[in-house]
Amino acid sequence: EEAVANNYSLAQERARLYQAEQTVVISKADRFPDLDVSLNGSRRNFEDANSNTVITESFDVSADARWEVDLWGKLSKQQQAAQLEYAAQEARLELVERKIAASTTASFFDAMQARQLLAVARRRLDNSRQSEEIVSSGYRQGLNDALDLYLARNQVERQEANFAQQEQLLQESISNLQLLLAR
Repeated sequence: EEAVANNYSLAQERARLYQAEQTVVISKADRFPDLDVSLNGSRRNFEDANSNTVITESFDVSADARWEVDLWGKLSKQQQAAQLEYAAQEARLELVERKIAASTTASFFDAMQARQLLAVARRRLDNSRQSEEIVSSGYRQGLNDALDLYLARNQVERQEANFAQQEQLLQESISNLQLLLAR
């Protein structure tokens, strides 16, 4: 719900849907007559032959009406095209909502998986360190060879690298989830 409510791509698609809706409204308006009414007024001052000031006022009213007869169906085709574009945009919005929901769900489960794999990597690292301590103790007592100690240390380093990689994967999956949630 949060991803669908806040996602930037969905906000963009909603704006496109609103634009398509307004196009439908405009296409319906072409089917009605246009009426333009204007009112103009003017006042003039001038002096007559006796030096008297004469004020004249004049007013003009005009009306212009236009109406396009849809003989060949041009206006109805434009309206139909606008309505079909609106329906297509509704379908695109629904598709994007579903994609966002699916991506968010997948990203959530990726983050959960990465968190669990990090816990496994932590246990393996701890086990490798314990094994290395045991082998090191045996090497100091003369029970193990230097090769055994080298292999145990090598195993610890590999597990440390694996742990760091799992930490990075967890951070990336959380970042992807936050991006989808518009946080």
